[in-house]
Amino acid sequence: MTQKPWSQDQAAARALFDELKCHGDWRPPAHGWLATFSREFEPCVPFHRPRWHQLLDLLGPSLRYLFRFYLRKRFIEKKRPFIDGLVHVPHEPVYGVPLGGLGCGSIGRGFRGEFRRFQLVPGLYEYAQPEADCFIVNLRRRGGTVFQRALVFRNFRTPALAGWASGLPEESCAYLGLYPQSWTVYRLPYRGVKLLCRQTSPIVPHDYKDSCLPVALFEWRVENPTDEELEVSLTFCFKNGNGTSADAAGGASVEPFASTGDDDGQPDAVGGLIHQQINGMACTYGVAAMSGDNSSVTIWPRFDPSTNPSLANRLWSSLINTGRLVKWPPTAASSESEAKLFAGTATKSGEEVATAVCVSSRVPARYSVDSAKFCLAWHLPNVRFRSGEQLYTRRHTRWFNGSQSEATIALIRYSFNRLPNWLESISNWHNSVLNDSRLPDWFKSAVFNESYYLSDSGSIWLDGGDTNDWHSQDGRWRCPMLSVMTQNKEMTHIVGDTRQATSQI
Repeated sequence: MTQKPWSQDQAAARALFDELKCHGDWRPPAHGWLATFSREFEPCVPFHRPRWHQLLDLLGPSLRYLFRFYLRKRFIEKKRPFIDGLVHVPHEPVYGVPLGGLGCGSIGRGFRGEFRRFQLVPGLYEYAQPEADCFIVNLRRRGGTVFQRALVFRNFRTPALAGWASGLPEESCAYLGLYPQSWTVYRLPYRGVKLLCRQTSPIVPHDYKDSCLPVALFEWRVENPTDEELEVSLTFCFKNGNGTSADAAGGASVEPFASTGDDDGQPDAVGGLIHQQINGMACTYGVAAMSGDNSSVTIWPRFDPSTNPSLANRLWSSLINTGRLVKWPPTAASSESEAKLFAGTATKSGEEVATAVCVSSRVPARYSVDSAKFCLAWHLPNVRFRSGEQLYTRRHTRWFNGSQSEATIALIRYSFNRLPNWLESISNWHNSVLNDSRLPDWFKSAVFNESYYLSDSGSIWLDGGDTNDWHSQDGRWRCPMLSVMTQNKEMTHIVGDTRQATSQI
């Protein structure tokens, strides 16, 4: 296929967004980074072949790096070198707006919707793309499934997921990024049905509590242009780990949950918690959906997305046959096979584990519905650096503490409740620039999208403790974390308190 010029691709992407019948805060902005899913970029390789006249200047530093750092880290300390000059990461111009707040770790997303580039351990990036981390759409009409597809734009290579159908016409899907949000439109092959996904991370100006939270939210809107009512189910799947071989080391487990609303006692969020260790540090993923008056939430507590296709195929078949997964909490009528799904046994060596949550809703003919809200949280409260001598606590644990389960569920519930406030604050922040006629269009996009570096650069925001620990000397703030900054030169940023954070937002 002949590659379109960049301007034509942007125009095609804009046309897809303009087809949407969105009003109010759902309408995507007029500025941002635009691309259709068919967009391909020029290959780019990292610098690795110095010119002849540079070799002499590089000889000394290269020898020092090799013998004083690289060999010691790799073969004596048995650690992965932080700067690996011998194994280059290939440049992939596929990344979109990352997930997460400031200094809490981040999870990257490609502009085609894939989850990739995990940066949960400060300063270390994993560039794998876990195939099980995806969304699935199911359309039903008159009680039968008429369309089901994983919103992944390549065939599944993992044997356990080989039975899942994937792929959409790439020219029928488009992406718009304006940090800290992104919008993705899917024009499905079934009778012009359209999906719009809005991704939001809590980067909120002057809010130093919410801006450090390790969460991201995904809202879905469905447009039904047909003459019949449709039942639409959207499923969010997520697995343990970050795409490395350590994901199959064993010891990960899933805990289903349903949080209780304050007023009517009904579950306001349903999902699964994945408990695990990442680089020897406790980390819990929370994958949840918010229930509403027009929707029902079901879950598939656990399946192995790597080697065992049994439960993965049953998940796919359950959606095809009923448009739903398994009810939680389980009822007395739950079958024995369904009850086994809720068993919280830890994985063995060689196994991985994933969980899935599904939201089902009815969309009337020729109507649009806000169909589903999902939340992804990652609670890795304590981090250690290369020396491993001391654990440091992330800032969000000042408000979200207790057990891993309690803190993660509290993060999810808080995020769902605060989402309307975040949307309003981010919209006002965006509009203060986008509506300024004195600024050029390219600047309106770049000034926000270049800010992703604050969360995606390996930054870490630690809890500085009581402000009495800080004191002024000669007009300068002295921070108990200064020794950490000295000992760990590999860290990109350390923010210990809002006094320092204000200079970066």
